[in-house]
Amino acid sequence: MLPQVAELVAGGKLKLSDSVAELLALEDADKSLTVASLLADYTSKANADYLKSLLNKYRNHASTDEVATNMFAAIGMNSTSISGTNVHTTGYDYNKFLFTLQNKGKYAGKQVISAKAAELVLKNL
Repeated sequence: MLPQVAELVAGGKLKLSDSVAELLALEDADKSLTVASLLADYTSKANADYLKSLLNKYRNHASTDEVATNMFAAIGMNSTSISGTNVHTTGYDYNKFLFTLQNKGKYAGKQVISAKAAELVLKNL
């Protein structure tokens, strides 16, 4: 989910300073929780749920699992799967993902995620 949210930030649909409570119209949520703070602590269950909700709201053309699966396939991450908000992968596949990020979002000559999104993800790993 991290690369997908980074794409939304890179594309201008979300800002790092945006309040998650306002974006998702959550009246009882902490108004100080921002997109930047979600990205900085994306491994917590609550933050992962917020990230998934943002993706479902702002990426209305495909499910988050479908987008992630397509990205993994483009990178050749054949041993990687998604279960809820968890990604299960191998060291070999994870290295392909890291290579793609370090290569400004490109894998095998193909732009898999934008360079700006790749940079944002690298800052938050």
